[in-house]
Amino acid sequence: MTVSTRSKVNNKGESSGAMQKRNAPGNFEAASQRAQELRDRIGASPLGGDDLVLEAVEELRINLEELQVAEEELRKQNEELLAARSQVEEERLRYEELFESAPDGYLVTDKAGSILKANRAAAALLGIGCRLLIGKRLTSFVDRADRETFSYHLNRLMGTELSETHNLDLRISPRKPVVEAFDASLTVSPTRDREGKVTELRWLISDNTETKRNAERARELNIELEQRVRRRTAELEQVNELKDELLLREQRARAQAEAANRSKDEFLAIVSHELRTPLNAILGWAQLLRHATADEQQRLHAAEVIERSARIQARLINDILDVSRVVSGTLPLDKIPLNIVRVIEAAIEAARPGIESKGIELNVNLDNGAALIVGDPARLQQVIANMLSNSTKFTDRGGTIDVKLQQCDEKLRITVSDTGHGISPEFLPHVFDRFRQADSQVTRQQGGMGLGLSIVKILVELHGGTVTAASDGPEKGATFTVILPAAPESVTTPERQPWDLLGTDPPELQRRLDSVWVVVVDDDFDAREMMRAVLESAGARITTCGSYAEALALLDGRATAALSSRLPDVLVADIAMPDQDGFDLIRAIRRLHPLRGGAIPAIALTAYTDDETRKRALDEGYNLHLTKPLNLSELVSSIVRVRQQHPAPAVDSGTDQ
Repeated sequence: MTVSTRSKVNNKGESSGAMQKRNAPGNFEAASQRAQELRDRIGASPLGGDDLVLEAVEELRINLEELQVAEEELRKQNEELLAARSQVEEERLRYEELFESAPDGYLVTDKAGSILKANRAAAALLGIGCRLLIGKRLTSFVDRADRETFSYHLNRLMGTELSETHNLDLRISPRKPVVEAFDASLTVSPTRDREGKVTELRWLISDNTETKRNAERARELNIELEQRVRRRTAELEQVNELKDELLLREQRARAQAEAANRSKDEFLAIVSHELRTPLNAILGWAQLLRHATADEQQRLHAAEVIERSARIQARLINDILDVSRVVSGTLPLDKIPLNIVRVIEAAIEAARPGIESKGIELNVNLDNGAALIVGDPARLQQVIANMLSNSTKFTDRGGTIDVKLQQCDEKLRITVSDTGHGISPEFLPHVFDRFRQADSQVTRQQGGMGLGLSIVKILVELHGGTVTAASDGPEKGATFTVILPAAPESVTTPERQPWDLLGTDPPELQRRLDSVWVVVVDDDFDAREMMRAVLESAGARITTCGSYAEALALLDGRATAALSSRLPDVLVADIAMPDQDGFDLIRAIRRLHPLRGGAIPAIALTAYTDDETRKRALDEGYNLHLTKPLNLSELVSSIVRVRQQHPAPAVDSGTDQ
C-alpha cells in the first residue's frame, strides 16, 4: 500500500492527477524518459529485487503510453472542433449576410413578440431603424383593427407543441408618417427547446399591397372577362337564334318566292288571256269590216264591239298601272268636297249597259240627302265601278244587283250586293288580295285578273274608309260594304260641276271644231291618220307632221307660203318620238316669238300614264296632258277647252313670218 501510495506521488509531492495536469500535451516523451530513469535507479538500488517496484514502474509506463494515445485522439478532436467552429462561423456570417440583404423583412422575436433582431428590409417596412427596433413589440406595428387577430394567433402559436408555420394577412402601420400603411403577409415559425417550449419566433414580412392590387385587378379582369364571355355567349345565342330565324325566313321567303313565281306565271297567263280576248274581237271585226259583204248593221255592230273591246283592254292596263302606283307609292289622289250620290250615279250609268245585256235586274236606293265627302271623284267612281263589275261578272242572267247609299252618323255606307255565285268561307279572307281569284271553273269562265277588288280596298283605305265582304257561301250571293267618313259640316257644296269631276263634258262643250286649225305631231302614220279622220269629221282643219323638224318648220314659218299667213289654233303632239321627242319640241316652240307660234295652246299625248310624265309635260310647256288610248270625244272637248283657256295671238296676213 505504501509503495502504491508512493507511486502516485513524485519527488516534489505531486499527485498523479497533478502530474498528469502538469504533463501537458507534448510532454509525453519527457515523462517516458523520467520513467526509464526511475527504472534504472531502482535496478541499481540495493532493493533492486523488489518486484513490486518494478511492477509499479511498468504499470506507470503502460499508463503513460495510454495517455499518449488519448492525447493523440484529443488533439485530433481539437482539430476537428476547430474546423467545425470555423465552418459554423462561416455559415453564421453567410446567414447574417443573407439575413441583412434579403429583399423581404425578417424579424426574430421572443415568445412574447418583442423584437430581438431585424434586417434592413424589415426596418424599412416598419419605418424605423434596425437598432431602434430591438426591444419593440411587433404588436405595436400592427394596425389597430388587426391587433386582436394578431394576438389571437400569437397565443395559439404558444400553445402549439409542434413546430408549425403560420401565415397571417394583416395590415401594418409603419412609424414614419410619410410611409403609408400597407397590407402585409406574415409567415411565423417558432423555435423550441428540447422540452418543446417556444424560445424564439422567426417572422417573414412582405408587402402584399401590390399583390393584393394585382389580385384585385385580376379579379376585376376575371369579372370583366366573365361578363364579356356572358355577353359573347348571349351574342352567339342571339346569332344562333338569328341564324335559325334567318333560316326560317329564308325557307319562308323561298316558299313565298316559289309561290310568287307560280302567281307570276299564273298572272302572266291571265293577263295574256284577258288582253288577247278583246284583241281577238277587235281583229276579227276589223277584218270583217274590210270585206264588202258586211252590211250596215254588221258594220255598226263591229264598231261597237271594237270600241267595247278596246275599252276593256284600257281598263285592264289601267288596273295594272294602278297596282304599280300603289306599290311604288305614287298613286295620285285629287281630293275635293263632292256629292257621293253623283259619283255613284255616274258609275252606275257606265255599268248599266253591261248589266242589262246580261238580263240582270239593277235596284238602286240612294240617300240623296247624304252628307258630302272629301275625296277623288274619279277614284271613288272607280271603286263603285269595280264592285259593280265584280257583281255583274259573277251573277247569272235573271239575277239581281242592289246598290244602296245610307248615312250612319258621321259615316256613309255604300253597299253592293248580288244574288250571284257567292264566296266560299275558305276564300273569303283573301277576296281583296292582289292577283287572287277563287280556284273555281266559274272564275276562269268569267275572266279577270284578280285586281279589281284589291284596287277597291286600296282606294277606300286611301280615303280613310274600310271595305268588307260577306257571303253565306257558294251560290248564295255576296255583299260588299264600303264605309267612308263624311265631310265636316263646315265643308260646302263644290263649285265644280259633276261632269267636270267625273271626266264628262258639259253641254256647251259638245260642239264641232269648225274652222279650228289643229296640228297633229306623231311619228306613227296610223295614229296621225286616225286623228285626222276624227278631227276632220268634227269640222277641224288638220295638218299632220311626222317629226320634230316638220312641226318646228311649220310653226317657224319656213314651210309653204300659203300657211305663213296664219298660226295654227292648237298643237297635239306625241311625247315618245325617235331622236327628238315631244319634250324637245315644246321647249323649242316656247322659245319662239309669240307671233311665230311660241304661245300656241299645246296638248301632250302619250301612252305613259305615270304622274311624273304628266307633271313633266306641264312643266315643259304643254297646257294639257292626255293618255292613250284616246277617248275621241274627250280629245275634241280637250281641244275646245284648251283653245278657250289659252287663245293664240292673231297674225295679220302682212306680218313677216
